[in-house]
Amino acid sequence: MHSDRRLTPRVSCDIAAEIDMLFGDSIDVEIIDLSRSGCQIRGDERLNRLDSVASGAPLEFSLSFGLDGCPIHTFCRMIYKRRETQSSCTMGLRWNSVPEHQMEILQRFIDCRLAGVVQSSAKA
Repeated sequence: MHSDRRLTPRVSCDIAAEIDMLFGDSIDVEIIDLSRSGCQIRGDERLNRLDSVASGAPLEFSLSFGLDGCPIHTFCRMIYKRRETQSSCTMGLRWNSVPEHQMEILQRFIDCRLAGVVQSSAKA
């Protein structure tokens, strides 16, 4: 049996989101699971081309999406990146900052999913 070693439980989802890079570009992605500490996203080859800068500093960017009709704006750091296919990859992200009131919305969404209640209002 697989044991999840995460400190915070994650829930599966399908939420449209947008990465806003510090230098102005944006990339449409899909959040495929999320937790109180971060999320996993899926994207196309543009996401696969993102990497840590030459200095070796971690890749950080803004991620925006919607939950319960409320916009969520986070700043996150890439923890890992995995190529799935030639044109698709996933990326694990850790929240660096999420405004407190938005974290409450995020936690409510997670709690409902963990309780088995699927919310139809998870929209970007």
